[in-house]
Amino acid sequence: MTFRQKLLLLLKERGITQRQLADRLGVRQGTVSGWFTGRQRIRARNLSKLASELDVPLEWFTDDAADYPPPGARPKSEQSEPRFRLIPVFDVGAGYRVSYDDAGRVVGDSEHEPVLVAIRDQNAFACEIRGNSMAPTYPQGTVVVFDTTLKPVFGKPMLVIWEEDGIQHSSFKVVYEAETELRLVPLNAEEEREKTVKKAAVRRLFMPRYLILRIA
Repeated sequence: MTFRQKLLLLLKERGITQRQLADRLGVRQGTVSGWFTGRQRIRARNLSKLASELDVPLEWFTDDAADYPPPGARPKSEQSEPRFRLIPVFDVGAGYRVSYDDAGRVVGDSEHEPVLVAIRDQNAFACEIRGNSMAPTYPQGTVVVFDTTLKPVFGKPMLVIWEEDGIQHSSFKVVYEAETELRLVPLNAEEEREKTVKKAAVRRLFMPRYLILRIA
């Protein structure tokens, strides 16, 4: 059984899309698509990350004589499903402070009611966007859920936590990587200018899982 066949079966059984897999691995969706079409060979580093993310032996992917399912795979009935959880909602934007511990858990209290969402990440949290710098996709009042298990993907919207002069800051922007800095670029350039943050000052980067709702 080929690598492509094994990957197709794994993703189908676990309900994972190519886009979701790309986000988890921190690669472009076109890269994952290339693995399926055969236009692009998977690199050793990405193969190792793939095996780890899907919790299967690396050797199983590389051995064409190995059949499906992979060794040690749990029956589908025993695989964990997203559970509905009450998660906290915080404000993010200029003038708002959100603090996190090393594990990505939010530290502090929220004035908002928690929201009920189906998600595996026990440290998941949500933010209500303040200001229109990310409009029209994320207008003011939008509530976005962040999954602390997702790996950062540059060129995508992310919640950036950084520290300056002992004060923690947070901002939800499209993030681009430079050699020593990160560029925080708003979708609405008329509302706010882009900002640069030194990589050394960045504490955490969080990827959004999905948009929950818009508050009128």
